[in-house]
Amino acid sequence: MGYRNKYGVKGKIGFGNSGPSLVLTPLCVMGFDSDGEMILKAIHPGHSLEEVLDNTGFDLRVPEEVLTTKPPTVKEITALRTQVDTLGVLREAF
Repeated sequence: MGYRNKYGVKGKIGFGNSGPSLVLTPLCVMGFDSDGEMILKAIHPGHSLEEVLDNTGFDLRVPEEVLTTKPPTVKEITALRTQVDTLGVLREAF
């Protein structure tokens, strides 16, 4: 069950934790406002707002100012490639 859905906000319908605070994708970073609505936080370098919206299956709230994600360090890229996405699936998708 997600943080917010057709039944309401997770915490208000009896689930113990408050849910996620961020969602990281190959295109962007999303977060949640105080009502549990998902909001765009930052777009990764090389991607556009249009691309993010085209690849999101719901109406994503977009603030007036959208930040650009700081590029990863060499150490972070190495960790992603050797520990997280060892098959290179995400490198092929986007």
